[in-house]
Amino acid sequence: MMKANRNAVVEVLEGYTEGCPDGGPLMFEPRVVFDSALVGTAQQCGGGLLACYSFERMVEAMVGNNRELSLDEVIEHIYMNMLDAFVGPLAPVVLFQ
Repeated sequence: MMKANRNAVVEVLEGYTEGCPDGGPLMFEPRVVFDSALVGTAQQCGGGLLACYSFERMVEAMVGNNRELSLDEVIEHIYMNMLDAFVGPLAPVVLFQ
């Protein structure tokens, strides 16, 4: 399997966003933290292009950027504030490997 170049993924998502009347795919914020967890894009059946993140890389990014939270607190934060939040059909997808 070919590894996705994060910069190329960001360019694809940002380029796709510019042409979308609905604003395009949502990306996790802050981008300076979570862009490092991007692994590619996903095509939604009957829908648009979505940002695809690695759960493991999201945890690593948060742990590396937030020294105040324990690993368990980081995982809880991701589940409660990101994965369990419905923000519409253009929400990112998270890959569990």
